[in-house]
Amino acid sequence: MMKIFQCITTVILSIFVPCILQAADREIELVRVCDDSGEWPPFIHYQSRDADKGVAVVGYSVDVIEAVFAENNIQFSVDLIPWKRCLREVELGEYDMLLNASSNDDRARKYYLSSSYYAVTPYYFYSKKHNPDGLTIRSRADLSKYRVGCIIGYNYDYWGIKTVEVDRDANDYAHLIGKLHRNRVDLFVENMEVIAGFSLIGQNFIDDPDLGYRPFPEALPTPFHMMFTRNERGQKLMRLVNKTLAEMQKSGQLQEFLKKYFP
Repeated sequence: MMKIFQCITTVILSIFVPCILQAADREIELVRVCDDSGEWPPFIHYQSRDADKGVAVVGYSVDVIEAVFAENNIQFSVDLIPWKRCLREVELGEYDMLLNASSNDDRARKYYLSSSYYAVTPYYFYSKKHNPDGLTIRSRADLSKYRVGCIIGYNYDYWGIKTVEVDRDANDYAHLIGKLHRNRVDLFVENMEVIAGFSLIGQNFIDDPDLGYRPFPEALPTPFHMMFTRNERGQKLMRLVNKTLAEMQKSGQLQEFLKKYFP
């Protein structure tokens, strides 16, 4: 009798356990990722727009999430779409997550955030055409003296700038730098690694002789996170990503990925 029971149990387990595991896998069978179509090299950008080769999305953030999902046997896709749309669709669950975001109170309410997996260095940028001697900025409070520009949908709160009080109609960095040189704004704040990184896609902003830049006073390196839809699936993804990021940090794998872009 005991042997018969064991045989029946074995058969039942052989049928149902794989089904249970497959069902669990299907919950995160394909993760849909979006990020900013304006690109954010070297963290995320198009490798090629050659119609014959297809359009590949690459960068440090892509390297990291590819390693995270490979470790957990998860398939994923990445689409670069307008930033405000990406934020909205992750919030609504049309996409599961995005890869590059700073934190603020509003985002913490709307999304799950991963642990930080890199940090960048804030600078302020101005036009030497109109301010050949530079700007007098010794603290964040000095920004109130100037017309500050930014890109639609970006977060500037963590620099002590009230996003709602700045000029927010630039679509991308080329547009924003053009506004500087046309004297429509006095400055903008951005991370040096990003502005320099645009040289990877043929936009050598940092070599513009009329673009001045200096470290942003009082600003520490800014941590960046992945963001997930605030639902059960997003919470599972966030926990899985955080666990794997911690392992990658401990093993030195994150540092190795960074060295590829910042030797």
